[in-house]
Amino acid sequence: MNSTILKTSIRLALGLSAWSSAGFSTIVSPQTTFLWGNSPVYLNAPGAVQAAENTESSGLRIVILPFKNITRNANDDWLSDSFSESLTMGLLHVDALHLIERSQLQQVMKEQQFSQSGYVDESTAPQLGKLLGASVVVLGSYQKVGDQLQANVRFVDVETGRIDTKKAAQVEGAFTQIFTLQKQLATSLIDNLDITTQPEEMQQVEKTMMATTSPEAYRYYMEGVEYLRREGSLKQEEAIKAFQKALIEDTNYALAYAGLAEAYARRYQERSQLLVVPPAQGFEALEVDDEARAEEYARKALALNPKLPQLYRAMAYLKQKQGDKKQALEFAQQAVTMNPKDADSLMAYLSVRFDNSISNVPVKALIKELAAMGANLQDPWLKYALGVHAFSSEAFKPEPELEWVRQLFEESALQLPDYPYIPLMIGIILYRKGQPEAARPYFDKALRLGHDNTYILLTISSLYSKSKRTEEALALVAQAEKLNPNAFFTQAARADALYAAGQKQAAEAIYNTLEKQAPQNTYLSFNRGIQYFAQEKDYARASAYLQKALNTWEKHPAGLSRSFIAYFLGLAYFAEDNYSQAQSIFEALREDPVYYGQAYELLARIYVEQKRYAPAIEAYTAYLTIDTEAAKTPQVQQRYRKYYLLNQLANDGDNAGVLNDLGQIAMIEEKTDIARDYYARALALAPDNAVVHYNLGSLKLGQQQAQEALPHLQTAVRLKPDYIKAWYNLGLAYQGLGQKDAARAAWQKVLALEPTHPEAKAALQQP
Repeated sequence: MNSTILKTSIRLALGLSAWSSAGFSTIVSPQTTFLWGNSPVYLNAPGAVQAAENTESSGLRIVILPFKNITRNANDDWLSDSFSESLTMGLLHVDALHLIERSQLQQVMKEQQFSQSGYVDESTAPQLGKLLGASVVVLGSYQKVGDQLQANVRFVDVETGRIDTKKAAQVEGAFTQIFTLQKQLATSLIDNLDITTQPEEMQQVEKTMMATTSPEAYRYYMEGVEYLRREGSLKQEEAIKAFQKALIEDTNYALAYAGLAEAYARRYQERSQLLVVPPAQGFEALEVDDEARAEEYARKALALNPKLPQLYRAMAYLKQKQGDKKQALEFAQQAVTMNPKDADSLMAYLSVRFDNSISNVPVKALIKELAAMGANLQDPWLKYALGVHAFSSEAFKPEPELEWVRQLFEESALQLPDYPYIPLMIGIILYRKGQPEAARPYFDKALRLGHDNTYILLTISSLYSKSKRTEEALALVAQAEKLNPNAFFTQAARADALYAAGQKQAAEAIYNTLEKQAPQNTYLSFNRGIQYFAQEKDYARASAYLQKALNTWEKHPAGLSRSFIAYFLGLAYFAEDNYSQAQSIFEALREDPVYYGQAYELLARIYVEQKRYAPAIEAYTAYLTIDTEAAKTPQVQQRYRKYYLLNQLANDGDNAGVLNDLGQIAMIEEKTDIARDYYARALALAPDNAVVHYNLGSLKLGQQQAQEALPHLQTAVRLKPDYIKAWYNLGLAYQGLGQKDAARAAWQKVLALEPTHPEAKAALQQP
């Protein structure tokens, strides 16, 4: 599970209430709407996993840790990850085993600060195993002396915390035979774990480990994989260099070609956003070769080995950015089908599926789709990943369905009881649902499990700040500062807490100090821009900071997407009536696979402000086509009707019916002055229109102007004697003027027309 997705989702969710308070609750949505259906379906709901019941069981859950370099020769350090990665990827093909993959391992080791010494020993292995939900932890070591290589493994029982002294494995031989040695080690591992394998499984294990005959090519490939798993375009650059070196050593290394295809596709996906925005907006033109290179290397990998999940992941990312969502999903599904246990492929599938707004499916269908591809739905890490992606999709809707997302986390907690991010996520969901007291025990558990995790401390501190629990928030910041005294984000969190507490001068002093220390920090600029946008309503300063964040994003993404920053910059421009600047941004975002729906919706609003109603209808129609769920809501349908009527009025300014309908919409929007103007214009064109008289009279009545309302309501019933609504409101007008007999006569007329009218009956019963 990519920690960036998790942390960005949490960060954005924490700020949702502030952004919504700025009046943009219906348009602030960093994810395209994903349709789950009206009734949430949980993984354990009857029938939800029926398709998965015949799939493989979870198997023996093991994790193979990075091997210890006994000789400590830095030139051989790469073998530490090589052994664990090769064994893990090979043994993924054994049905009786469930391997916890490197991406999950690295995430937990980083979060829980296990990686300070570079490896885990016997004393910490059980704790790490529990966090990962493993039954067995494999500890390894190696030493390379000259051209000879020796590797050893031991087995730690997570439940007892002891090393099984009866089980161990050792291989040794020439370094040039490293792939044979790794295959022998895999066989020994299987023998020691007392599991049964099939011949075809062992053939796949061997094939995975013998993808190249060059140890040097394999070394560079491993370096590329490690870089690719890290965050940011700079790491992708290093990954590309490493894969290219691997191909120099072995020109037929299909995995290296697939690695290059994935690296270029991901860099293209990340860096090519907003390419069409004019340079005047402060965006730099970016290279466009990444797209062509990704396709080129994918073709080469395909020619050498058409059964590589990495290849299809690369094409999924590429097609997703190109806007071909259907084919992106097909490629992602192929990657999972080829190796359903491959966590990277599952994450690619979830990323595409949750962004794939043209193929919205209920969660029940999504579960069946995963099962059909062979995914193990009993895997707690898959449930956790589903929960994170679902949360990032649901949490930003005006009326999110979060209970089923919570259930995913509750189920994953059964097998991952010591993983602190799970209670953290459950607590955030309860907090988001307006249940802060119910969230409190989960936050307490997250703090107990992650007491030395700076991010968890600061996340909960942020929540407490927003709940005005300032002392608790600052206490958590202080705890984080003890762990990382001079860390930038702990100081930023202290400023955030002070700002939320109303101590803005003290907060500003910290912010200014941090800006001097790190003037190019994207997160700080973005955070300040959001604060000025949501809390101060100072849209000019907000846009200045958001523009700065966008300018620094290329070198320091800070876990935020470029489009997300641009989206809020566009909102700030829109809020300060700078429509030309906002228009440029949202026109560019039409090309973004995540934000294009919101971009069309905002463009429609901008065009209306510019009195360009035809393009407004065109843009809003595109928005409704993209977001089919929003199209069903009355508010969105009314807005479409309003744009249609405005366009009609622009073409025919003397249409009383259009003016009347626009007046009604303005009434619903509580824009009474505008409504009054529309009705007055309609009456000037159609003085004998009973409906317009009724609407204008009702408007004035609602403003406590009974005397002005009276003649319009009298005219309405004169023109239309059976106008029940007009008779009832006429009675209210008489009542407001103290004319009780006339009021009763009007309400009796209502009952004569409609004997069961409840409001008229109640009015007549009054003394």
